Amino acid sequence: MNVVLIINLCASLYLAGLIWTIQLVHYPGFNYISKKSFKDFHRMHTRGMGLIVAIPMIAELASSTLLAIRFQSVFFYINLTLVILTWVCTGLLSVPRHQRLQHGKDKNVIKELILTNYPRTALWTIRSFLIVGYFLSMESSLLKQ
Repeated sequence: MNVVLIINLCASLYLAGLIWTIQLVHYPGFNYISKKSFKDFHRMHTRGMGLIVAIPMIAELASSTLLAIRFQSVFFYINLTLVILTWVCTGLLSVPRHQRLQHGKDKNVIKELILTNYPRTALWTIRSFLIVGYFLSMESSLLKQ
């Protein structure tokens, strides 16, 4: 089995699980941090999340790119497009709100962060279902041989 494909699957599933945790627990939890502690909390959050997501996101982008180049199929072009859209959403929707939260707690910005995180949640979820489906179809075809 292709190592790049396994890296892609693992990165996708990891990031999908992580984004659901962030969407349902972590970002709503911002509302419970005191105004006084929020700047320090957010600085810690940003540093910590950077370490947790940077390598998997880069692995996901690199492996998706390699798969699209290697297989040159509609499936892997769609796969890569979903990854690129996730990066675009991160850069255009999430990063600006985190930059605003660096200055202190703002319930409206937290609400925006939660709402604008849904596209990333959807994209990673869809990608995970697609790549798992691909693996299942591969396994099914191997069993028939």
